Amino acid sequence: MREKDSCGYCKIEPIKENTANTCKHCDTRGIKVKSITINSILREEKLNLVENDDNFYFCKNPDCEIVYFNNKKNLYFNKKDVKVRVGLKEKNPPIPVCYCFNITKEQIISELTEKGNSKSIQYVKNMIKMGKCSCEVKNPTGRCCLDTLLNIN
Repeated sequence: MREKDSCGYCKIEPIKENTANTCKHCDTRGIKVKSITINSILREEKLNLVENDDNFYFCKNPDCEIVYFNNKKNLYFNKKDVKVRVGLKEKNPPIPVCYCFNITKEQIISELTEKGNSKSIQYVKNMIKMGKCSCEVKNPTGRCCLDTLLNIN
């Protein structure tokens, strides 16, 4: 049985972090991502460079153009190399926060402002509980978005 990840809902196998891997472009520690994520998010013309490699990291610095990096192979992929807008790295709306169910930051803020709660967050929670999420292949981080959704204000 697969363990739950940090959100407590998704059943994504945890990845052991290696603190030695930092983005050489901004000196920020990366989040390790699996090859399934890289293969799903990278543009087709870049896939031949990754070869199902599990040594890639997601750069979590919002001001850095690099999305994925592999320091061992000296490979760096920026926002133009991926198929989706990377919410963490976007400044202009719509800013995606849930890739499985197409929910934006603006949508959550609007619901919270107008109603005091968010139907979208509850919807995501319900869908996750039913096993309907695809975080590993849809979210550029390869992780569940629920923590991000719950921290929007």
